[in-house]
Amino acid sequence: MDNSNIISVYTRQNAIDDGIFVDVSEVAKSCGFVIPVALTRNLFSTHIEKNITYQTSIRLNVFLFIMYREIRKQVDAGHKDNMIEVMMPFDDKIPTKIWAVIEAQSPTDPSPAMNIMLPEDY
Repeated sequence: MDNSNIISVYTRQNAIDDGIFVDVSEVAKSCGFVIPVALTRNLFSTHIEKNITYQTSIRLNVFLFIMYREIRKQVDAGHKDNMIEVMMPFDDKIPTKIWAVIEAQSPTDPSPAMNIMLPEDY
């Protein structure tokens, strides 16, 4: 790729540093993910994070475990797109549409990373 005309690049790491993404890679590893994983701040704040820290940890683990299982099912069934849609029941039990997008870390780092978000965060 020719980067000679690029003036500025906003990377995934910039989004994590700015708080737009929440890096959950370490927890995600324990749930089966093998690439870096981040959630959008909106998804994390509205559906994972609550005021009690230990409950946030439990919610995050359960969320990532369910996401991994659902993504794995779709991949095993032949899904080949870089975006996967999962319907996730949260506390209110109403299924919420969640998108998991696999893309390069940045224009200069083509290694894959997963960003998980609500559709309005895309």
